[in-house]
Amino acid sequence: MTGVLPSPDGGKIVTFYSYKGGTGRTMTLANTAWITASQGKRVLVVDWDLEAPGLDRFLSPFLEPNALRDRPGVLDLINDYMLKVESLHGAQVDEGWITEQADIAKAVSPLQWNFPGEGRLDYVSAGRQDRNYSSIFSQFNWNRFYEEQYGGQFLDALCVQFRRGYDYVLVDSRTGLSDISDICTIHFPDVLVNCFTHNDQSIEGAAAVARRVEDTYRDRRIRILPVPMRVEDSEADRLEAARAKVRRTFDQLLARTPHVDPRGYWGKVEVPYKPTYAYEEILATFRDEPETPASLLAACERLTSVITEGEVSRLAPMTDEERQSYLKAVVRRRPPDPTHVFLSHVPEDRMWADWIGRLSATRASPSATPVPRTDRPPVPCSATTPTATCAVPPARWPCCPPPTRNPPRPGRCGRRWPRPTRWDRGAPWCRSRSATCGWGTRSRTASRSIWPT
Repeated sequence: MTGVLPSPDGGKIVTFYSYKGGTGRTMTLANTAWITASQGKRVLVVDWDLEAPGLDRFLSPFLEPNALRDRPGVLDLINDYMLKVESLHGAQVDEGWITEQADIAKAVSPLQWNFPGEGRLDYVSAGRQDRNYSSIFSQFNWNRFYEEQYGGQFLDALCVQFRRGYDYVLVDSRTGLSDISDICTIHFPDVLVNCFTHNDQSIEGAAAVARRVEDTYRDRRIRILPVPMRVEDSEADRLEAARAKVRRTFDQLLARTPHVDPRGYWGKVEVPYKPTYAYEEILATFRDEPETPASLLAACERLTSVITEGEVSRLAPMTDEERQSYLKAVVRRRPPDPTHVFLSHVPEDRMWADWIGRLSATRASPSATPVPRTDRPPVPCSATTPTATCAVPPARWPCCPPPTRNPPRPGRCGRRWPRPTRWDRGAPWCRSRSATCGWGTRSRTASRSIWPT
């Protein structure tokens, strides 16, 4: 029914939650998922941050081009279920029918990467990213979903679907206190990764959520792991003071958490702040060199080991070609300088190209700047073309020799430069159009091809 093979024991659901935003929660989840899948584990990642989805940014190079538009996501699954319940007009529904509506097969997008062994990494988005997403989300009534439309049973069925066929399901939760975050922190998880930074508001908020989950839902036996994120080590004294407060706040919780040694715990789960990752959504599994203890990748490997209770502790090696190919695709490059102008021309238009090049070198925008008469396109003349055949007096154009060295002379047609001079859209042309005047013929041809005569 789900399109995936069931696991005998069922997979573990791990929720990544943060009381405040900006902790690096989503990035850590994406790296943890990749490390786990690289060791042959079947991993599903679910973007449940419905208000500000962003997990796809880290996985986009490996997704199908139209996956976010064509495949339904979490919000679509829930909304479609509500519409079907409303179409029953109050008729009683059974558990089997609800389970059928919780089928996630059509929402799963597999990542296009060859993981070792049976490893794979699948993705379920927050919803179709189209113009209807924001309206559906803003109008969704969670209270009605729970109280009138068997919402709790549907989420239970969805949870069962998540566990089938996967060893680990990683859920990216919404921040703060809300119905959506309660689903991720209470209804789903076996493990709650409680992310926070070292400021007082983030620490106290994370501690309050941890106490609420532990005290109110003790029968769920959720394994709560507080994880300091974006740890900045530039000021050692303030860092040690923050670490001391974190230990005082969470050590009693850790003492009651199974498979956790409070004495060595904090050194294993801290995630450092690396400015390199502030510019793009990039995976540390490709960016960092393996076996580098101070890197973000090493921190994610240690955290993965704590989450999986030692089952996965390091990233499987990959070739340098694979790493460089990914980095080439995702690292932002500086765009070309917009003042650069690339001029393409046929050989016959070389003179015009040279003129535009000289003009562009001295003006930021030649087309937007009024061009004085002396800056207008010169009539082509060269050393092989005597000034006598030039349609414009030599004093007007830099390409012609100065009048003192080569004064104007009559053309082959016997006429001197005619006056008054006629200009048509900035184009000079000679009234002397005798067939014997070599340059007059060229001027006539140019006038017809570029400007009306």
